[in-house]
Parts: sequence; C-alpha cells; structure tokens
Amino acid sequence: MTDKTVLIVAILLGLVSCSESAYIHLSAQVDDKDGRYRLNVDNATWLVGAPPFFYIEGTRYSQETGNLRFINVTETYGYEPSLLGYYIAKDIHYQANDTEIIASIRTYGSGPIKFVVRYVNGATGTQGYNEWETICGFPGFKMDSDLLPLGYLTFSNKFIGSRNNIGRWNKTAQIQDSLEGSGPISIFDHTGGNILISPADNFMALSSWHDKTNNILYWGIMGGVNEIPANFSYQTIALFAEGIGWSFDILGYLFHPQSQYDWTSSYLGYWTSPGSAYYTGQTESITTYNQTIQNIVNIYEQSVTDNIPYTYIELDDWWYVKKDNKILKWTTPSTDFPVGLEKLHKATGLKFAVYAGIWSPDNIYAKQNGGQYDFVIENEIALPNDQLFWVDLFLTAKNLGIVAFVQGGMSETFLSMNSTKTNLFLASNWLNQMSTAALKYSISIIYTDPYPRHILHAMVNPAITQVRVSDDYGSQGDQWRIGINSLFTCGVQVGAAKGVFKTKTDQTGYSEPNPRLQEVVAVLSGGFVGVGDGLGSTDTELLKRCCDADGRLLKAWRPVKAIDSQIIQKAFQDGSGPDGEVWYSYSVISTNITEHNLNYGIVFAAEQMEEYILSPAMSVNLENTFDKFPKSKIFSYRSPEHLMDFSEENPVTLSGCSLKDFCLYYTVPVITDNRGREILILGELDKWIPMAINRVTTVFMGDDVSLSVVGAPRETIHLTILINGKRDVYSITTDDKGHGHLSIEPKPDVSSAIKQQLHCSVFVFLLITMYQLCFQ
Repeated sequence: MTDKTVLIVAILLGLVSCSESAYIHLSAQVDDKDGRYRLNVDNATWLVGAPPFFYIEGTRYSQETGNLRFINVTETYGYEPSLLGYYIAKDIHYQANDTEIIASIRTYGSGPIKFVVRYVNGATGTQGYNEWETICGFPGFKMDSDLLPLGYLTFSNKFIGSRNNIGRWNKTAQIQDSLEGSGPISIFDHTGGNILISPADNFMALSSWHDKTNNILYWGIMGGVNEIPANFSYQTIALFAEGIGWSFDILGYLFHPQSQYDWTSSYLGYWTSPGSAYYTGQTESITTYNQTIQNIVNIYEQSVTDNIPYTYIELDDWWYVKKDNKILKWTTPSTDFPVGLEKLHKATGLKFAVYAGIWSPDNIYAKQNGGQYDFVIENEIALPNDQLFWVDLFLTAKNLGIVAFVQGGMSETFLSMNSTKTNLFLASNWLNQMSTAALKYSISIIYTDPYPRHILHAMVNPAITQVRVSDDYGSQGDQWRIGINSLFTCGVQVGAAKGVFKTKTDQTGYSEPNPRLQEVVAVLSGGFVGVGDGLGSTDTELLKRCCDADGRLLKAWRPVKAIDSQIIQKAFQDGSGPDGEVWYSYSVISTNITEHNLNYGIVFAAEQMEEYILSPAMSVNLENTFDKFPKSKIFSYRSPEHLMDFSEENPVTLSGCSLKDFCLYYTVPVITDNRGREILILGELDKWIPMAINRVTTVFMGDDVSLSVVGAPRETIHLTILINGKRDVYSITTDDKGHGHLSIEPKPDVSSAIKQQLHCSVFVFLLITMYQLCFQ
C-alpha cells in the first residue's frame, strides 16, 4: 500500500470516526465470501439485503437461483465533489453469462450510504417480466418483522397522495411501487429514528418493486427498458436521521441546487384553475373565451377598487387552442384586445402564470405536422424532444408577461406513452430541456400532477419551484390535507402548493365550507396563494391576513409539514400520536441576542377527535435546532391575550381542533434585554404568520432592543409587544423604499399621566387659592 493510499484511508477512517462520535451511525456490513449485505444502525441490524437479480438476453439471472455468478468483493476509495465527500466502497463483482456487473456499496464519511450498479459492458434483452416490475434488483431488502418493529412512509400516484402509504414494515405492507410510485421510503421505529432510501440519480428511469411473493422491496431500472449502454450506472442512497421529516430534508440538502426566484409563491394571485369561479374546463368558442377574459378583467378592476393586491393571474387549460383536450396551439384563439395576453399585460401591468397540459399529436409545432421541432408522437400524445422548442416557447412567454409555467398532464404523459417507459433518457431529457429554457428566461415551473419520480427529478432542475400536492379544488373535501405530502416536497426544497380556494362560503359553483382553513393552509404551504372567488365575492379582510399592502406573501422559514408522531401513530396505531392532522413550521429571525437565531414556531392542528399533548421536541424543535429549547411562551391565534409557558415541562394541550375551528398556535421566545426587562415580540396579530421572515428581518440588542421591518412603501405595520407583561401595539410606517425601524421602549401609561396632570392641576389651584387668601 502506498503512502498516498494510507493517507486516504486515514482521512476516511477519521471522517467515519467523527460521524460515529457525533451521530447514531448507519453502516453497511458486506460479507466478502458471497457479497451478502445488511444495514445496521449502531449495533442493531435494521435491514437484511436480498439476493440481487438482473435480466440479460431475456433470462433472469439471480444469486438465489445460482445462475448469477459471484466473482469477489474488492475495496476502493473515492471522493464525490458534493456534500457527500469521501467514501470507502465495497465492490461486489457479478457475472451474468458474458455480462459483467459491479454492485458497489459506498460508505461516506458524512454518514449516508450509496448503492451503485454499473453495467461494465452494457446489456441487451434486459426487459423484465413486465413494465411494472424492474429489470434488475439491487439493492433489495427483506421486509422482515422478526428483526425490529418498524413502520414505513412512502408516496405514490399523481399529487403524491399518502392516504394508503403508511403502514408496518412486514408482510402486510402495501408499498406503492413501480411506475406510479417509487418515491423515497422512510423506514422508522417508534422514536422516529429512520432509514430513508431513495433513488439518487436517473430519477425518471428508476423504480422500486415490491416482490410480494418473497416479501422483498427492490430498487432498479423500470421494467420496460430493453437495452443498457456500456458503463451505465444508477445509484440509490440510504441515510439515517433521528426524525422522519429531518431525513427528507437531508436528502434535499445533499442534492438540490438553489431554486430560482418564483413570483407566484412570493405574491398573491388570482387563479382560474378547477374549482375557481371562472374555470370552464372545456374548449371554448371565441365568444365564450372573450367573456372569460372579460370576467378576469372585471375581477382585476374590482380588486383595484377593493384594495386587493393581485399581482398576477393564472390562466388554466381553457386559454389556448385545443383538440381533444390537448394542446394544438399554445396561444389564445384571437389576438384582439382584450384577449391578447401581451396587450392585457401592457394595459394592466399584470403578470401571468400559464398552464400547459398534454401536447396533441396534431400540434402545429411538430415536424410531423409541418412544424420545425422534434416531437415523439405515439398513443395520441406528443412529447417535445427539442431544446430549441423550449427556448422559443419561453422566449415568447417572457414577452407575454408570463412569470410561471404550470405544467400539467405529467402523469398521463409518462404512463400513456411507450417511449417514456422503455427509453432510459427520454423522460429525463423532456424535463431537463424544459427546465434549462425556463431558467434562461427566469420563468419558474410548477408541477401540478406529477408522480414521485418527477418530484425527485426536480432536485436537479432549479427552475422547478413548486409541486401541487392536492387534488383539484372541490373534487375532494380533504384536499387541504397537505402536511404529510409536504415532507417530500419540503425535503427536495420546493413549495407544496395546495391549489386554488375561495374566501367566502356562498358562491356559484363549489361552495367552500371552511375558507379560513383553506387560506391558512395555502399560506403555510410555501407555495402559491391562489384565489378563485367570483366577482364581488371576496372576503377582503380575510385575504389581507396573508400578505402586505403590495400583495407580497408573508412567509415562514419552511413550508408546514406533519409532525413525526402523526406518522408514527398512523403506522403503529398505538396511541403515541394525534388522531388528526398536526403540522409545524417556524420563522427564523436574525439576531445578535443569542448564539442562535430567534425561532418563532407555528403549530397547526385540525380534524382531531381526541386531545393531544404537544411539546417543543415533538413540534417546533423537532429538527433539533436547539440542544435545549429556549424559554418561550405560546398562544392561540384566537386568544392572543392568553400566553402560556411552553417547554418540555410545560407542553400545550391541543383540543377542539376541528375543520371549522382549527387550532393555530404561535411560540414566542422570551428576550431579556440589557436592562433586565422581559420582552415578548408577538408580531402582527392580524396576519396568519405574525413574525414572517420577510416582514421582521432582524431583532438587535444594543442599549435597547430594536427591530427592522420591510413592507410596501409607506405601509403602516402594527406589532404587538409585551414588556414585563405590559402589552402595547407599536405602529411603524415604512419609508418610500418599504423599510422601517423600531426601538422598543415602554409606552407611557396614559391613565397615570392623566392622573399626574390632574394632581398637578389641583396642587396649582390650591397654591393660587392660598395666595389669594393670604394677600387679599
């Protein structure tokens, strides 16, 4: 062994040692004699590896049946230029007839483990038993209930609905796998400690497959692929975290680049998607189309009168020319005002979010129809396969005032075409080309009905800023329930958009029974807040709770997501968690007061039948932001005058949290200033997020405690602050650039001042009277 190799090994062992001393350690144990493997958490075996298999030339080669030849296990060392860094790899060499395959298990000094499969000289005839299974299986894990009592959470189908995706990790499990599933899976114990396993590259081509006969969950390439190029590899990652939600966050931190700016998740908008007052959902005549646009113009004009700060309008699938409900021409049916988008944009200053669904096989852009761009056309669906198409499309969109591209029909496009399921790269190219062009023109992309593989692929495409995680508004009464789905989208660092909603109950079309619930969920989602009211039907005061005077949405640090104990309860049904929805989020405010930033927690609860006792460690400190949660108070949005201590010793009891009367609590850190005063900054109590990160930007302690705020130019902001238990409302008017500053000083007691003035007046009157009596 050379000196250089010794040095590398020493560094790697040092990193792993540091990891072991700081965290519970995930390790892979590989048997050099036969390549069998298992995953251990500290010294306990959690998952036992299953025999790998590979389809080659129409034959299934498996170590279990004996026709997959095990060669040996070698050890290599390497480095990835990412947050993962250095690794030690156990390379398991297999031979399937003449095909050489290397299955590697890499252990990183930073903690995670990767499973990497490389087809050294490629392979043909790889198609599996059917397209719903996989053409290979590595890694794979036995779903063994004899080791530890474990639960699981995974995601599937469009809108990644999670209703049936939580259960026990054993033979009863109903894993959502294959083409419609294959999202990350969290395998957890009663404490929330969990191993998260996910595809780590080739997201559109990889699938998981639940072998129900042998009770094994495998990861591999989707079952329709029939040829693998030489040196093609795919990767699956496993990581451990002491929190279910935290493990999804780690996954995103490892892979996702910084998303680009997104107008629609930053400002209030009006939406015409399903459930909106002006959604028709059909191909329209010019007359009907013009009437719809005129309705939108009327909405905008009324919003100006009512001081509702809409800054953009979403135009759904009714706006473009269609054939058989697919895109024939992605333009308006007419260019005459008011229907021409460019003229509407210039006349009103409004921006647009514009929907695009499935492309018609007869669309005017495809070369097959006389156009100039490459499309793949099959099964009555067309798929763009040309970077120039997207560049030209988004350049046109930019000139029309379009700031967001709402991509629909994703699940149907992927599942209904053959090429997307048999070609390793086509579906990825489609999404990459779209994202690259959108990024070029600063247009954000919103996915509306993706499968988990689309969402995972968003980790390598920074133009994707939001994913809609609920069904169409009005189609199901529970489409507000996004807390569990948000674990996935928040982890990959995109907003969990809820969808359009109405602010009043009695309206034409779908009548919303719980408008306050809908709005607060939309605000907490981190995605767009899209209103779909009819003309004159908006609750203006309710809507103003979500934004500043310019329509800028007031936001928390992270999108809201379900607490771990809600998921653990659903899996084990042991009474350890709430029987309804309990979610958390928080705002992080910059400060010099402590070594940490100031955390203002948010707890949302609804649809509960029984009381539930909630502590910081179970909610706002679930991600272990603090070793010891700082001294804090908690209050309900319904009774902000009633503050309670909030700590591990003083938890809060959630009760009566229904749909109509949902619970919403805010936690407030206790600040002690240099004068020994106890200060509580409750924030804007007329907003859903009283201490929004883009409202109160800093809290600073010098001689006094002061804070900085931002808002619309010349906007007056009202902050409720308690000093030594005395409550006052401080008003700050921003300057012409929207900036404001406040030094927290106790306001004079007006009643005491009046009494003092009265006493002085009486005293002066008596002096004058005595003078007159003495000298007259």
